[in-house]
Amino acid sequence: MTLAFPSLAEADRRPSRALKAWRRIPLGIRLCFLVAALLVLAAALAPWVSPMDPDHQSLLSRLRPPVGFERAKAGYLLGTDQLGRDVLSRCIHGLTVTLGMAALGATISLTLGTGLGLLSGYVGGRVDDAIMAVVDIQIAVPFTLVALLVVAIAGTGVEVLILVLGIAYWEQYARIVRGQVLALRSLPFVEAGRAIGMSNSRLLFRHILPNVASPIIVQATLVISNLILLESSLSFLGLGIQPPTASLGSMVGQGRDYMASAPWIVAAPALLIVAVALVVLLIGDWLRDSLDVRLSD
Repeated sequence: MTLAFPSLAEADRRPSRALKAWRRIPLGIRLCFLVAALLVLAAALAPWVSPMDPDHQSLLSRLRPPVGFERAKAGYLLGTDQLGRDVLSRCIHGLTVTLGMAALGATISLTLGTGLGLLSGYVGGRVDDAIMAVVDIQIAVPFTLVALLVVAIAGTGVEVLILVLGIAYWEQYARIVRGQVLALRSLPFVEAGRAIGMSNSRLLFRHILPNVASPIIVQATLVISNLILLESSLSFLGLGIQPPTASLGSMVGQGRDYMASAPWIVAAPALLIVAVALVVLLIGDWLRDSLDVRLSD
């Protein structure tokens, strides 16, 4: 009896596990991942990929339409705004600001909500009641009003805006994590950990938290898209990123007076906001279905 081993050429032709996993993802979601990677890469490399200085003004070139239209100026692919600034360059730099603010806000929100959710579900009693009372209050009050109040009191600085985004949607993490912890804390592996004298912090962060990671990841993708829209809304109202710094929402807000005569000033950043939010939402929806064991075959 002889054993046949695959040759090196045949082994090289076999797809890796990562490639097999990638092929199992639906085509539409793969496209979403590619678009998301392209947007993040463009945002990270904004100083190098933007064709012009986003703040450079040329009043002689103001309100020029995109390439392909009459009066278009060479080099300005998406046209210019009311001050003669390149719309494409401002969109790329605005994408950096918007994604950066949303990522920082989502990190703060995830940390705050997950920590309070773990504490509420594991400790229970009055601690649970107090945390859930705060959660109910935040759910009952429209957060846009809370954001407007905070910005009106503390100002429109970047730190204030990050704080506003950070306290948004933390209650969603808290409720999800609390429910998961309530279901896990009476399971045998938790009881066994208590029986051998394991500390509460080790039980929470080494054993319970990894078991609630899947819904947290899904929720994070959904929250990021909501924070992008919230930041854009505040900037549109003039309460977010202040000029001359570009963000997608502030570009839409500053260009709304020119929508009739120069719609490209608003259309380009608005379509970019929709694209980013839609891609993140579709990826989050797919992750929810993929990580839910009740929907697995």
